[in-house]
Amino acid sequence: MIAPVAKMNNQQLHSLDMLRGIAALMVAMYHCGWLMIATPLDIVRNAGLMVDFFFVLSGFVIAYCYDGRLGENGPIRAFMAKRFWRLWPLHLATMLAFIGIEVLRLGFEIQQGTQLSPPAFGEGYALAIIANILLLHSTGLFPSVPDINAVSWSISVEFYTYFIFALVSLTGRLRLAIFAALAFASAALLYIWHGRLTGEATTFGLLRCLYSFGLGFITFRLFSVLRPASQPRSGILYAVGLGLLLFLGGWFIGFAGKTIWEIVVPPLFALAVLALALAEKPGDFESPAFAPLKWLGKVSYSIYMVHLAINWFFVQFLRVVLDWPASGAYDGMEKLDGGALAGNLWFAAYLLAVLVVSGLTFHFIENRFRRGLRQSPPSREVAA
Repeated sequence: MIAPVAKMNNQQLHSLDMLRGIAALMVAMYHCGWLMIATPLDIVRNAGLMVDFFFVLSGFVIAYCYDGRLGENGPIRAFMAKRFWRLWPLHLATMLAFIGIEVLRLGFEIQQGTQLSPPAFGEGYALAIIANILLLHSTGLFPSVPDINAVSWSISVEFYTYFIFALVSLTGRLRLAIFAALAFASAALLYIWHGRLTGEATTFGLLRCLYSFGLGFITFRLFSVLRPASQPRSGILYAVGLGLLLFLGGWFIGFAGKTIWEIVVPPLFALAVLALALAEKPGDFESPAFAPLKWLGKVSYSIYMVHLAINWFFVQFLRVVLDWPASGAYDGMEKLDGGALAGNLWFAAYLLAVLVVSGLTFHFIENRFRRGLRQSPPSREVAA
């Protein structure tokens, strides 16, 4: 989910940056705890697959920035330190927010003399805190610990995928072959052991990340071969890229969601990334009209990490204060139902709250700790 901004010859690839922001917002829509206008749409119901887009994009961008540039000892330590400080501060902040939520739940249990389901600070919660602090909670070592910030499973596996990338960087010209083998082996094991891509993230999350990250690495190598030094001026490739994105978002994700066909979604994401990266020309997105989408890409990591906590407060308000009834399981998730108009109005308020809080966490946490604890000017990298 986190990588340096995508650039080629000092050109930022705005199309990928903006798409990353849209994908993060789709994940926030996917987790919305009540019925609203977008709930029945396949592209929203299966937006959990957007995480695999993040993994593909991360593999692509990390490969551009660091492929062939990491040596032994110092450079690798610096690389991992940089990755740690981009991931961990916001992860820690959101974890503390969810611990605060558990305190509220515990207070409610004491006040009402009852026990919630699941109970506040349930069995294994202390171990979950330790695992989260070490970013180990979704590596398969702690399959039974309770969730704290559920979406942080992807941050856990991506951090250790970065470490694997650093190790593979020491193998010289074998890098491409190793990442291709890792991607193929991960996809095969997911197919054999799990039968799909999504679900059971604490057990299969690392395989899922290695599969898509490896495809992102391969995509960068294709990009570096196919894109000449003088950038293309043809709009055909750009049209192909947009066509692929519409294909993925409008039909295939809806068809593939929660089936074995999920396995073929990451290669299509990789093709979409390749098409857009090849097609973008300098100045394509300089119009002020694109500024909101660029900002959305900049704060995408914050959107991804904070939205569940905000969603929890909205759900509790709708459930407890407004007494909205539950609609029953909707694609495996219980949704509240307060009517179409009210649901859509609260949905708009929820998205606005997510964007406001994400802007604040980006400014005060992501930028503040980008170079660690040192008081230094923030780096110009943005979340990927």
